[in-house]
Amino acid sequence: MSIWGIRSFPGVARAGSLNLLAFLAIMVLLLAVLVSPTLGADPSPYPKFIKGDNFFIPGQPLVGYVTVQPRFTAIEHDRRNNIVNDFFGWRRVKLRMLGEPIPQLSYYFQEVYKTHNFSPTDNRITLQEAWLVGKILPALRLKVGQFKPPMGLERFTADEMLLSIERSLPTDHLIPNGKLGDSFSRDYGVQASSGFDRPKLGYELAVMGGNGANEGHLFQRGAYLLTGRLTWQPYRSPQDGLDLRVGAAMSYRRNHNLDLRQQLPGSGKLGYQHFNGRDYHYNVFLSLDKGPVSFRGEGYWARYQSCQPKLPSLNAMGFYVHTACFLHPRLQAVAKFEYFDPNEALHNSQDLRWTTLGLNLYLVGNQLKLYANYIFKTERKGEIHNDTFIVQLYFFFGYPHNPRLEKWDFLSLRPNQPTG
Repeated sequence: MSIWGIRSFPGVARAGSLNLLAFLAIMVLLLAVLVSPTLGADPSPYPKFIKGDNFFIPGQPLVGYVTVQPRFTAIEHDRRNNIVNDFFGWRRVKLRMLGEPIPQLSYYFQEVYKTHNFSPTDNRITLQEAWLVGKILPALRLKVGQFKPPMGLERFTADEMLLSIERSLPTDHLIPNGKLGDSFSRDYGVQASSGFDRPKLGYELAVMGGNGANEGHLFQRGAYLLTGRLTWQPYRSPQDGLDLRVGAAMSYRRNHNLDLRQQLPGSGKLGYQHFNGRDYHYNVFLSLDKGPVSFRGEGYWARYQSCQPKLPSLNAMGFYVHTACFLHPRLQAVAKFEYFDPNEALHNSQDLRWTTLGLNLYLVGNQLKLYANYIFKTERKGEIHNDTFIVQLYFFFGYPHNPRLEKWDFLSLRPNQPTG
């Protein structure tokens, strides 16, 4: 029995109860270890979050970042799960190398290693991104290489800066290259982008291969992907800690023999391991930060239009709402509700409603922190006991120090002194 994705506890397996007790114990522990607010010249006591090009240090030809995210996962036991229930894994061990050798040119390179992610890319080092950006005009930048198609907000939030441990289901599945083989949601292509002031309006337009990155078939038999996104920032006041952003995106893709079974769970029975046709994706999003409170919301809708007589077309949709609030400059409470339906014509076990509750402890800004999440999982039909408890440690370190990210020097664990 469940209401709004939250399962009531009478009759739940003992392992699930133990997981919940462990989660509650972690919350009490985090509340007990509150420490003094971060010192420094910044008028806001809350950690800064990476946005836009803040990874880059202007004029620095080479910057390196290392991300290490060890994680413990405990999944409620059910004989229908058919998965390991309690395990330790490396969510991400990531290396970034980037820089601006000249003001008109920047580059970015990113590799990742993962274990126990139930992914075809587990246990091996894989290239995620590699691209160059040329600044042609004030309102025109050209990017070429392997990168994410411009759709969504959460997908473009660095994993070290997410408010919860995992991105939402609709973000993972309903962007054009979500859950597409080994692509990591990336693709090969060319993108034009820039922004305008008063108020700030940004655009991105991309022409891409359409078959995903790391897949070895570029522009296969006329396949291609067109994607565009607009982002509007009507209000931004650093003094008040206010940042409001809204946006929308859409894409069109011509497919040839594309395997969409991971992207659309349950579609293998329809023949979507060999999809030929066109798909359309639409996205709207809103982001609001005001002092200690943050809100995120996105909606997705997709149409898969088959050109094969025996392969049916289908519609998919999903959305999430996510809020977070700092209870203390080092402790943040989070809550998220997400919904995902990979085929609106069917009501089955693939229609998912997940509710996440968690606490985030910021030990050293965004460079060292601990997240604890409990995810209540509900299937529309054929519900199973698969609630999940996750604890993840984040270590994020860059060299040389980037003053655009934090006023903390990680090595000395002291605030950097303001210069000039």
